[in-house]
Amino acid sequence: MTTLKSGKVGDISDLAAFVPGSGKESNRWELILKKLVIGDAVLNQAYVNQLQDAVAGQLQLTYNEQTNQLIAEKYNDDATLSKGAQQLFDATLDPSITVNVNVTDGVITSDNKIFVGGAFGGNKVLSDKIDGKNKVDAFQDVNPNILGAADHEANTVGQYALHEVTEAYEGAKISQRSGVSAPGTGSIYNKAHQRASKQPFNIAEFI
Repeated sequence: MTTLKSGKVGDISDLAAFVPGSGKESNRWELILKKLVIGDAVLNQAYVNQLQDAVAGQLQLTYNEQTNQLIAEKYNDDATLSKGAQQLFDATLDPSITVNVNVTDGVITSDNKIFVGGAFGGNKVLSDKIDGKNKVDAFQDVNPNILGAADHEANTVGQYALHEVTEAYEGAKISQRSGVSAPGTGSIYNKAHQRASKQPFNIAEFI
């Protein structure tokens, strides 16, 4: 597992400092069932904190660095969750979909594209099934520093972080039903983007 350096990106103007070949590393997260596999404490905890801020008062996200587990629990079992909180809750419980989030302090995606804050990485439909459903691996790239800066400009908390993980989950659900894997661009992206928890303002994914 690659060690992640803490990010220094404060705003979009800092993007020029992050270019292909600059040595910036990335680390693979895996959100599966109730498990979030993580590495670097600074960036990963920043992303967990943003998710917690987004669902404050609805879900309690308990993160244990020793066991690498993220548990999503409702504050009130009878309460109706917001759309985004429900999507995140479902993602932590769904045994058939794995959301892999590549958390980085740079702006280069897993497949070497330049992105701004978050990028849909598509998914892969697997041959095995759980409860009659196709298993799906979904992929998303995020930079919590840029997402946090975007929240600051929009006067919101955690909404961009929540959008990214729910976009990956919604895309996986679409491919699960069709049985067809999806690339990161084109294909089902627009549907996944629209079905995800909403961003305060849209920002371009790629430069």
